[in-house]
Amino acid sequence: MGGKKGRSGRKRKPTNLHIVQGTYRKDRATVNEPKPDLEIPKYITGLSKEAKKHWDVVGHELNLMRVLTRADKFLLRLICDAMVDYDEGMKNLKKQPKIIAGTNKHGSPILITDPNVALVRDAWNRILIGLREFGLTPSSRTKISVMPEIDEDNPWAHL
Repeated sequence: MGGKKGRSGRKRKPTNLHIVQGTYRKDRATVNEPKPDLEIPKYITGLSKEAKKHWDVVGHELNLMRVLTRADKFLLRLICDAMVDYDEGMKNLKKQPKIIAGTNKHGSPILITDPNVALVRDAWNRILIGLREFGLTPSSRTKISVMPEIDEDNPWAHL
């Protein structure tokens, strides 16, 4: 059999979304599905000063959307590191041209793309992938289910 190993097809919907939509089936439910607390996670050790600034901004937005949990700190770090790479690449591109004149191994003149162009493109792709996971792009926002606010005074609210 060819093809990719692992799960194919659509990503699974969160159980809470099935319950809200009335499509929940106990026989298809994930047993002991983890339910981490909603919160902005603490900084991960080794996070740069620049990445911490992005952490605060992105973390705040995700917290307002009620999609960030402490278990998401690893993905949040990847997004913030990619944002630092993007910022650095853009800063460097503003100082110099995107296309540089050079020579090939035979001495003939050629045009070379500044390596910062690839850095920015790669960082952009990494940022976009991470933001999609959290529903921070218009198209991905329709596919994300947020944790509902729970009324602590209502004993039935947790069901």
